[in-house]
Amino acid sequence: MPMDFPSVPGTNRRWQWGAVAAAALVLVSAVFLYFFRHSTVPDRPRLAVESQAQILQQMALVQEPPAFVASPAGAGEADRAEEKFQQGMREYSAGSYPEAILRLEEALQVDPENMAATFYLGVCLLMSDQPDKAIAQLSKLATAENSYTHESHWYSAKAYFRKSDLGAARRELEAAVASGGMHAPEARKALEKIDVLR
Repeated sequence: MPMDFPSVPGTNRRWQWGAVAAAALVLVSAVFLYFFRHSTVPDRPRLAVESQAQILQQMALVQEPPAFVASPAGAGEADRAEEKFQQGMREYSAGSYPEAILRLEEALQVDPENMAATFYLGVCLLMSDQPDKAIAQLSKLATAENSYTHESHWYSAKAYFRKSDLGAARRELEAAVASGGMHAPEARKALEKIDVLR
């Protein structure tokens, strides 16, 4: 037999208000959770998460400096400039950039028109983290059509990235693309990254 409890006046009313308060709390919590979940920032692409400095550092990196294949000196080529150039290129090939810089500068003192010495001096300066000096050398070759024009634009862009100068890097990359050399595909990709950074 069920037990009847005596009714206390106002108890039903408290239960009713308690139920209403609990329902309101559940409703407010549900609304809060709904908006909280939908207001969070969606996952950003990896490139956008990286800092601009990290991207510039990556773009300034020279994975592998251009190779040099020494040619045997002919009878009339064994002059002082050629000798210094060859010494510099042996140092360059060994990765001894400070020593290579000294020899290439000596070669250019004797023969200032030596385009190969100018180009490789620019690359050595870039590899030695001297972007301003690298640009000064490479720009000598980038202004006129020669066998080093394309690569001079490419490595000048790398030097400008080291200086965080996106505008100048963009101009050099556009010139590298226009010249259609071996770095043109990489230059196009680098231009796309610059667009993301802006």
